[in-house]
Amino acid sequence: MSDSENRSDKKWCYDCKNYYTTTFCGYNASHCHIHGSLDMDQKERHPDITANTCKDYDFKGTHWYEK
Repeated sequence: MSDSENRSDKKWCYDCKNYYTTTFCGYNASHCHIHGSLDMDQKERHPDITANTCKDYDFKGTHWYEK
């Protein structure tokens, strides 16, 4: 099974229309237009796992790993 097939059933915040990043002093911070910060230090909302349970997830049509 290919890597993209393994990923195909998983939702990612990176693929959501509400996801965006900001950069400050060389640090990239993950954000959601609805839920706010998705920084890695916040255990309750992490961009790699949060989308699977997010009711506001809105797929933008392409996967981040296919770009």
